[in-house]
Amino acid sequence: MSDENNELQSDPNKLHQDIEDLRLKYKTLSEDVTQLENNKATISTDIKQIHNEFEQINKNVGEILQKLSKLSDGFVENENKMEAENVPKKFMKNMFTNPLRKLAIGMLSAVYTVADKTIEKTSNVKESLEDIVAEAKYANKKSKMESAESS
Repeated sequence: MSDENNELQSDPNKLHQDIEDLRLKYKTLSEDVTQLENNKATISTDIKQIHNEFEQINKNVGEILQKLSKLSDGFVENENKMEAENVPKKFMKNMFTNPLRKLAIGMLSAVYTVADKTIEKTSNVKESLEDIVAEAKYANKKSKMESAESS
């Protein structure tokens, strides 16, 4: 330890340069942490926006299902009328209702798959940013502790 003190006292320019280097590193680290926190806030806003958009999609899908239900009711009425004309019920149901249901189910499946993947990716990005911020804070704290111990 005394060798280091002698070396530092013998070369004040080196000590000054080391301090300046540490200041620059701290400044860039601080800027990086600030930028990461801003990115985290942006991601949070984006997640909220995505959530709102999915709520709108769910609302639209609900409206579509209501319309399909009304169509189905209309088909049932038509089936009842056609039954009097002796048209097979199953044929009419299969012809109109099943394709619409399959379309709605396929659309819902696609929407939920996209939603799941989007949420998964955004949560992975959020976790990565939190890890980076934590590592930066830890490195900053560690460098402060080391500089306090050495002085």
